[in-house]
Amino acid sequence: MAEPSGILDSWKEISDYLKKDTRTCQRYEHELGLPVHRLDGSPRARVFAYKNELDAWLARSAGEHEHRKRRLRRALMAGAAVSGAAAAVLLIWRPWAPREAPFIHPSDRPSIAILNLANRTGQKDLDQYRNVLPAMIGDDLSQSRYIYVVPPDHVLSVLTRLGLLEKESYTRENLRAVGRRAASRFVASGFYAKAGETFLVSLKIQDAESGQTIGTAEAQGKGIDSLFSSVDDLTVKVKPLLELTAVEIANDINDDLDRVTTSSI
Repeated sequence: MAEPSGILDSWKEISDYLKKDTRTCQRYEHELGLPVHRLDGSPRARVFAYKNELDAWLARSAGEHEHRKRRLRRALMAGAAVSGAAAAVLLIWRPWAPREAPFIHPSDRPSIAILNLANRTGQKDLDQYRNVLPAMIGDDLSQSRYIYVVPPDHVLSVLTRLGLLEKESYTRENLRAVGRRAASRFVASGFYAKAGETFLVSLKIQDAESGQTIGTAEAQGKGIDSLFSSVDDLTVKVKPLLELTAVEIANDINDDLDRVTTSSI
């Protein structure tokens, strides 16, 4: 049993201890298992928490996110070890799959296919990020309760079958064909660029059937490691473009790809 000095006996004290606002802490309780107790077990009862339990929860959460960060870094390193074309072949080569089998996603949520990005850095050695960045963006967006992201391997398969794998821009007909084959309502395309040490990633969200531009989102940072924070920023900006309500966005899961540390949870 914790000592009395180790007890926080209100949402205000809990939020002050975690350096987060009360609403965020309440969301963490429901979504992430924040260890909060109630005097009589009912939702309206007075809350309290033990500091040692909160510390253990913070450490566990940080460890989980560190594991995810290492996995994504390995993906980036693997992408850098082979050419963009070879990486695409490895991802889409599925000889057991019927060539023209229809793809139907198991969800009634807004769906999005993230296409290869154009490399506008002027550096051929950065070509691998044409498909690595969409995979990172998709991984971050797929946390959402309200969005369905078409798997990257299926997107690459569709692009290959349509002869669009090396395209850096897409016509309205291209987008319609991708949307129908990927069973996706929205498509995201764009580019990444580099000026000095600053990287810019830009996404354009379009309705797949009509080709209408819904909106654009951009993020930038210093150095190659900034791509993680750029992806985090982009996903926050993309969600409203996919018709999520303000309430859905506020209640959605939005864990950082790279920046989550014990102090930021």
